[in-house]
Amino acid sequence: MLIRILLSTSYTLLYIFFLYLLNKFIVKLETSMVMLEEITLLISFSVLVGVYLSLPTLIKKIKSQGTWKANWIQLMCVAIPLGFITLNILLFFYSPLGNSWSPIGYVYNILFYSNWKIILIISGIGLGFFLSDSFYKEEHPDVICNKEHQNIKSNHKKEG
Repeated sequence: MLIRILLSTSYTLLYIFFLYLLNKFIVKLETSMVMLEEITLLISFSVLVGVYLSLPTLIKKIKSQGTWKANWIQLMCVAIPLGFITLNILLFFYSPLGNSWSPIGYVYNILFYSNWKIILIISGIGLGFFLSDSFYKEEHPDVICNKEHQNIKSNHKKEG
């Protein structure tokens, strides 16, 4: 129990440290970098924070046995739209069509006329979280049957 409390506390402190670094990045980027570099670092750091938030669940999934599966509904309905919002600004800069491609130009204008950094950070964190949370391991029926068989054997030994 004490180990679990220490792990949770260290996880929380490390998350607070990530948020502190993110804030430092934002302040530094506003004063010293080109817009494209700022956006690239902001996207990558916010996605990493999202992956970090899902890290405890991801570690449990990696340790479990089975084959990897994807939650396609979560990917299609949540992760891909968040990815579009997050990466939309980069598409605007790298697209040969630029402003003339209407979805990119439209979302670009919305993001830049509103508080675009907060939208970018929130969608990046959500993208990282839901991307890593969309994959899970499914146990094979043989493994489940073997576990049930071992449980039955252990219960008979306790009774006898």
